[in-house]
Amino acid sequence: MVPASVHPEQPDLNWENDQVRADFRTTLKFWSDRGVDGFRVDVAHALAKDLTEPLRDLGAPELSSEAALVDFAPGSHPFYDRDEVHEIYRDWRKILDAYSPPRMAVAEAWVPGARRALYARPDELGQAFNFEYLEAPWDAAELRAVIEGSLADAATAGASATWVLSNHDVVRHASRLMLPPGTDTDAWLLSGGRAPAVDEAAGLRRARAATLLMLALPGSAYVYQGEELGLPEVADLPTEVLQDPIWEQTGHVRKGRDGCRVPLPWTATGPSYGFGPGRRGCRSRPPSPGTPSRPRTARRARPWSCTAGPCGCAASSSPTRPSPGRTARRRASCSSPARTTGAASPTCRAGWSICRPARSC
Repeated sequence: MVPASVHPEQPDLNWENDQVRADFRTTLKFWSDRGVDGFRVDVAHALAKDLTEPLRDLGAPELSSEAALVDFAPGSHPFYDRDEVHEIYRDWRKILDAYSPPRMAVAEAWVPGARRALYARPDELGQAFNFEYLEAPWDAAELRAVIEGSLADAATAGASATWVLSNHDVVRHASRLMLPPGTDTDAWLLSGGRAPAVDEAAGLRRARAATLLMLALPGSAYVYQGEELGLPEVADLPTEVLQDPIWEQTGHVRKGRDGCRVPLPWTATGPSYGFGPGRRGCRSRPPSPGTPSRPRTARRARPWSCTAGPCGCAASSSPTRPSPGRTARRRASCSSPARTTGAASPTCRAGWSICRPARSC
């Protein structure tokens, strides 16, 4: 759900208005009554704003963005991460906890780690995406520092830690982790992924190692669609097929996020790699070298399955298809190691399952 505006073309909501709050309570109850197990709250740090007269003159335009949070005292920026936002989520938690089992929620909040953990407190949303881990360079000391800091922040807030490597807003980590430190990813995408070139085989090995580390950490691991196939970024999309408005909004300076959002492959060959019959403007990506070439529909029938929850990947007896009256969600499922990469333990691959309630670790 998107409770706040992220573009000037979108009208923003006034969260000081009781009708707005009441409408969102109705929305939470509507979907919870129908069996959904949780909510991802987009731009969770941008609901409350200080628009009291006279409006503050922030000076430079860049100080109006969330990147300027480091230049303000915690909770004092007029538009982002204000302390008042937590009252809203405490109200939501009362609704979510009224169900059995309680509904989960996760915040997308691009704020410093200690502030982000506040959104994950037990009496608020319960979880928040850990972007420090996503942004950490491929360096053992840096990763250790981020992991220890994230666990400490979560413990201080009484929350569980979360881990994420890729999402719909960033270059996929199979490509990103192979770029030299300091690479301008916008410039790299404009070059079609050729300056510098990325070794995809090495990127797959590094991405697999990063994902295995993530799945071994305490807390919740979030797997982005296609990550289980080792998909790299599709950096060479021609500009005429771009859909992300960033391309036009920036005057063709940034290609945007389409490279991590292309349709997923369902077969190793064929139009759109099995995603559909193939049409102009619809482009998929073949599975990375070393991944099974069998269609996803065949892989769903394997005897191992698991549900990605707060404690990671837990095996269950058999994969399940969505049943009538239940909400199907993407989840990670396990396949036999002998049929995949030869790893010593089951590896997570994509499938469909009924989204199961979160459990505490």
